[in-house]
Amino acid sequence: MPLVLAENEATESGIAYDDRTGVSYQYPRVYRHAIQTGERFVYYRGRKKRGPGRWPQVYFGTGIIGAISDDLHEPKRLVCEVLDYQPFLNPLPFKDVHGTYLEAGASRRGYFQRGVRRISEADFDRILELAENIHPVQASTVGNAFADSQKYASPEVARAIEEFSVGIAVAELRRRYPAATVTPQPRNNPGFDILVTVTGENLFVEVKGTQRSSPQFFITEGEVQFSRSHADCFRLIVVYRINLESRTHAITWHEGAISAETGFNLKPIQWACTTIASIPVLV
Repeated sequence: MPLVLAENEATESGIAYDDRTGVSYQYPRVYRHAIQTGERFVYYRGRKKRGPGRWPQVYFGTGIIGAISDDLHEPKRLVCEVLDYQPFLNPLPFKDVHGTYLEAGASRRGYFQRGVRRISEADFDRILELAENIHPVQASTVGNAFADSQKYASPEVARAIEEFSVGIAVAELRRRYPAATVTPQPRNNPGFDILVTVTGENLFVEVKGTQRSSPQFFITEGEVQFSRSHADCFRLIVVYRINLESRTHAITWHEGAISAETGFNLKPIQWACTTIASIPVLV
């Protein structure tokens, strides 16, 4: 289930955590079963400030849980990477215009004291839908095609390919699952692009589009991890050989995790780097 991760400037208990927005999240071991690699989350900021006054309670971004490890400096804590972080351009209040909490059950006393909370798919979707404007730290990879010359498509072409690919995927899903509800997700949705609900079960569908003659595409580490943690209900549709003028294309379909074992050649094109403390820094 999706998560809410509280990242507060200060806490009522006075306990501080080494959280790095969009990079890593530190938490006590009591939440070890709730936080799992590949799960989606939204960030929440509570009202407590270091100084006088209070912050408004808001949601301010979304992402996917990455690798989890022991904290080397705090044995009673764990730390997880944050993948595919996308901050909301406008922080989203924790209540709607009618004064209703966006998290079901939030009216219960002490609800917001928990730093990590599981929420329903419906609550998660609603939060993302209300956070209409999103500013991705990384450009969206959905439909982010590149031509045979290995150059990136222009933003206008990339957006057109994205819209074309999602439209083709929706039509294909409705053909395969005529009794299902097929719902394209907001562009800021991490992990997948289309939700398919059939006979009470959810399928998470990621869509990739490219003008290349073969199904070659970009995918983020967050999307890979999401596919692996939801392998039984994950689907990938690649729309390739796209010609926007003639509106022609080819399509391929995959069920399950994205990995070398399931037929994918994954090649890293970026490295996440930090300097080693022993390396001298020249100034």
